[in-house]
Amino acid sequence: MTSICLIQSEVTELNSRKTTKRNSELFPSCLTQEVGSVTRSQRASVLSSQTLLTILNVELLYLRIVAAPEN
Repeated sequence: MTSICLIQSEVTELNSRKTTKRNSELFPSCLTQEVGSVTRSQRASVLSSQTLLTILNVELLYLRIVAAPEN
């Protein structure tokens, strides 16, 4: 599941870069919109990274609880 999240994040970022590049070629005067879309994609990337870290932390905690010997 973790690898699927990473792949999906990379594909989304790649598609965002392609769209931004295409838009800048079609509309060279729209620099502010381009900067806005890049900022949004960076925020999305950071959020997905934070979510992934949270998922990993929860999985590690679960493994510790399950693997801990009972007294």
